[in-house]
Amino acid sequence: MPPHEGESSPPLTTSATTNDDSPKSFRKKREYRGIFSSSICDMFSSPKNSKTDACALACCGVWLWERNKFLLHGEYPKSWKQRPIETLVVCLLVACAVIWMIAPDSIVLRFCFIAAIVLGIWRRLEFKYSRSKFRTEMAVEEYKRQQILWSNNSEPGGGNENSGLQLYLNRNWDEIHRRRHQNCTCVRNDTFAVDEEEEDNRDFCQCLWQCLSNLCCNTCCSCWCLWYGMCAIAQEHRHLAQVLPDSPALWQRDYITMQPWSEYFPNILQLRNSKNMRFWDHVKALSTLSRRLIGAFGLFFVFAIVVTSLPVTYDRWQLAVMFGALLEPIVLLFFTYWYWNRLDLSTDAIIKYFSSGFFLCTSMVMVYELLASVASSLIVLVYSLAGTTILVMLGQVDLEDISEANVDEETIIVSAPGLSNSTSEEQWNDVLEFPTAFTLSITILRSFLSAFFVAAMVEELFKYLSFWMVEHPDLENDVSLTPVRAESPMDVEQIPNEETGLLSDPAQRQTYDDDQSLETITLITVMAKSKPHPTSLESRGAAITVAMIAVAVGFSCAENLLYIFVYTESNLVAEATTLALRALFPVHPLCAAIQSIGVVKRDIEKDKSVGVGRIIFAALLLHGSFDFLLMVYSAVMEVLNEDPLGENDSASTDDDKTTTADWIVLGCSLLIPLIGLEYFFYNSGLQTKRLRDLDSARDGNS
Repeated sequence: MPPHEGESSPPLTTSATTNDDSPKSFRKKREYRGIFSSSICDMFSSPKNSKTDACALACCGVWLWERNKFLLHGEYPKSWKQRPIETLVVCLLVACAVIWMIAPDSIVLRFCFIAAIVLGIWRRLEFKYSRSKFRTEMAVEEYKRQQILWSNNSEPGGGNENSGLQLYLNRNWDEIHRRRHQNCTCVRNDTFAVDEEEEDNRDFCQCLWQCLSNLCCNTCCSCWCLWYGMCAIAQEHRHLAQVLPDSPALWQRDYITMQPWSEYFPNILQLRNSKNMRFWDHVKALSTLSRRLIGAFGLFFVFAIVVTSLPVTYDRWQLAVMFGALLEPIVLLFFTYWYWNRLDLSTDAIIKYFSSGFFLCTSMVMVYELLASVASSLIVLVYSLAGTTILVMLGQVDLEDISEANVDEETIIVSAPGLSNSTSEEQWNDVLEFPTAFTLSITILRSFLSAFFVAAMVEELFKYLSFWMVEHPDLENDVSLTPVRAESPMDVEQIPNEETGLLSDPAQRQTYDDDQSLETITLITVMAKSKPHPTSLESRGAAITVAMIAVAVGFSCAENLLYIFVYTESNLVAEATTLALRALFPVHPLCAAIQSIGVVKRDIEKDKSVGVGRIIFAALLLHGSFDFLLMVYSAVMEVLNEDPLGENDSASTDDDKTTTADWIVLGCSLLIPLIGLEYFFYNSGLQTKRLRDLDSARDGNS
């Protein structure tokens, strides 16, 4: 009987039921029972959903939501002409940037900035309403799907379907609407039972996410923190992936444009099979998304040239520095891709992976590095206060000295040793006279956390995720090539109606019966699945390496621009020196190449023991060591060069020692990337040999 008149609907969740007789290997007793196939708290709970959850982190899940709307309704994303508010906000922000460079105190600047904020808030409210409406539509479609399941498994019962639908929506009102789309909120953690064996096999992303969720309020009050609706968007996509048929017409499409792979991938295969090396032929094979990305970069260059021609505070030579910063990724990609691996990966894929690193990885790293730096500062603060307390108890620090100096309470609280480089900290250190060893320990701890936790771990993890979330046919198997007409009932795979994507009978996912009308079948356009990837395993391994390097080069390019024009003093020597040093030490592309060894081992060699932690560990160690050496050297020298007693007789000697130390640190900094390069070439050579053996075995079997 269908779930009419308040009767409970059939459980369509993937949760495991637990009771008193259940095995002890199941520890979490809460069971998710809702309208979706997984809980909103299931972010990074399963490796098979890692791509979906990673996409939800990028741009607050906006592009993943656009994909969800297409899957449910067949609704293509709107162009910029159909988004007047977003277009106006972008134009106002660009105008603010230009006016700020010309006249920072202009009243027009304030007006444009306030208008952009107001329109942004308005669009945020519209987005919240649209999200709530979309979840309601998903609930309605899920109710209809449950009705079909009930009608197939039992005799249909009486009752008003509309009243049953209303009862269903009312019963699940909290999960559909309440607090699912706020900027920051909490919901009750309703995760399902977890097998300890499955929990032991979790990768680095899952363990890290679980650790962060427990550090918030999951442990004390069993709540889950939600940010900007990202978890809800990921939950919706996981549900769509669970209930919709695995049809290439639905899933094998680009993000943002929703262009089917079958429209451009055959041209890429033709270039590869014919070994066509001509540049313009590769450009003609680009997808719509890649063409739009090239247009976005072109607009950026035009804007930069126009800005330098205006009467602004920037000098003309900074334009040359900017193009020098953009020349580095071109040179790296020319050798790693165009010169050596042109046929292993398409130009279309290079543009998409580079853009993922430039736009998505940079934005995510900026946000999560800020959160990581806050956590790092708290750790240093706790260590500093605990150490200060111990020193006071041992009598090595006298608190009575505070009353003799002009130090207010705010300075005492916020200027603990090692937390900042402000004048108030120097005043604090001069008053309490901390031992040099204690100040050095705080400095080393802060440098260690900044290098390994804030910089290396966040950047390496999100570089991996920025590669992992991009779906491209070059790195996929069983890609649909061209639309064909079905010749027999066994060739047909039902494609759900675009208006009601969830309204699909499970029986419709099976092939048609032999006695079904062929005339009806031929009206359905389906996608023919190709054979497995025609390229060799060695070529696919090289493609993964080049793709991950492209992501890292894109991120490195954006980071170089930030370092040169934001963090560096505005003069030609300083900016050119920064550019030269960052070009001399291409740590990000090298770390990405090292990561690719683990990805190839997991995806191509099918080594199930390789998880995200093993993939990024070597790169994290290399990146963290490089940053730590530079950070701790500058911080320690700053502490050791302090002269509180005013004895400056040995200043020249100290300068000579500093110069010698600078050369030593520079040599060590150069040695670390060389060690990483040797590590990559050694392991890559062994891996290439293994892939060739697998290719030989596969060719022999065929």
